Amino acid sequence: MKGSRLTAGLFLFLVVISGCSSSSTTRNAETAADESTAASETLLLIDDHGLVARSFDDVGSEATATGQTAEAIEPGIRFGGDAWPSPDGKRTALTVQRGETTHLALVGSDGAYRDLHHVSGEAHYSVAWAPTSDSLLIGFSGPTDRGIAVYVTGSGNVSDVGCAASNLALSWGHGDWFVVGDRDNHYVIERSGCGTIESVDARKFHETAFGPKGDRVAYILRELEYDSEAREYRPDSSLYVASAVGTDPVLVAGDRYRPRRPEWSGDAMSLAFDARLIEDPDRRLISIYDVENGMSAFLNPKAVDSKSSEWAPHWSPSGGAVAYQHSSKGKPPVVSVRVLSNSFSTTVGKTGERFSGWLDDSRVILEGNGGTRIVATNGKELLVVDAPAIVIRLAQDPAGASN
Repeated sequence: MKGSRLTAGLFLFLVVISGCSSSSTTRNAETAADESTAASETLLLIDDHGLVARSFDDVGSEATATGQTAEAIEPGIRFGGDAWPSPDGKRTALTVQRGETTHLALVGSDGAYRDLHHVSGEAHYSVAWAPTSDSLLIGFSGPTDRGIAVYVTGSGNVSDVGCAASNLALSWGHGDWFVVGDRDNHYVIERSGCGTIESVDARKFHETAFGPKGDRVAYILRELEYDSEAREYRPDSSLYVASAVGTDPVLVAGDRYRPRRPEWSGDAMSLAFDARLIEDPDRRLISIYDVENGMSAFLNPKAVDSKSSEWAPHWSPSGGAVAYQHSSKGKPPVVSVRVLSNSFSTTVGKTGERFSGWLDDSRVILEGNGGTRIVATNGKELLVVDAPAIVIRLAQDPAGASN
């Protein structure tokens, strides 16, 4: 399922936490053009020692390490490969491994750590946050255990929904129902007892992306269509948007555009995806579909007449910018950012780097070439970590955060 899923051997969180005394071997970086005030920021990372915190002074101004030691928060764990930030950015659910057991854990913006669920041996977890960020739907499967559970942040309780067959958490849904699934089907279920309200054959659904508000789903419908001229069946892959229960599908882009990689904006009113150009099928560009008016427009209209390709869009938290891969005239791809209030895009990445996530609306996390960089949307380098790492943003302001 589409979402905020990230993989790496070394896992970091960058958050604003005042009064922390730990540090790292991170190098100094350039000053961001639009950074006017200094701040103390702390990295929460999983390394060989487990979850640790390291502080840095003035990230985005003159990023400097304040020492050589780290404060241990949760020793003995390893990053399990998946992370799901909450919509408000104050918490992140993630998979970790402790010995031979796989855990789903929660890390708050204040650094608080909590184990939510665990399965013996290797396991697969999926998570769907409630739009209000106060609860999350959990799907899990392991060698001997599978099911659906719910965690409520206020009470701290994890409860079993009662599903015996489903193991994928797909959408928080609306009212008194969730959307869950297995390898072949999606099920709209009652929140208590897992009673099936409706089922959908999802074997033809690909790159499924449920909207963050729980009411819509985007998917690539892949099925065989008979070509009478060629006298053979050919795959047809078209992009649709439908209600979360699969009803009222609307065609967004047909097979001739080969749409791929749909991603919802945070307000669920826009869908970004990349598609090929009919007149130049070797090139792809990014389109933005407006749900309200049912129209699509190119993210960068001027790119139509260029020799460039653009693909793999990623919305910023507020939806005010899109990061994506860009290649000009067959050159190696680099990460670029289009701030929607500007009329142009900015190249922020280097060859060999890939997009890892948004730190916030003005900072992008890039991973590759043996390290991780935090870069402003204007291209200014703010922080460099001399080790392979993937950074996941938590709320900059920890006030009021709790697990």
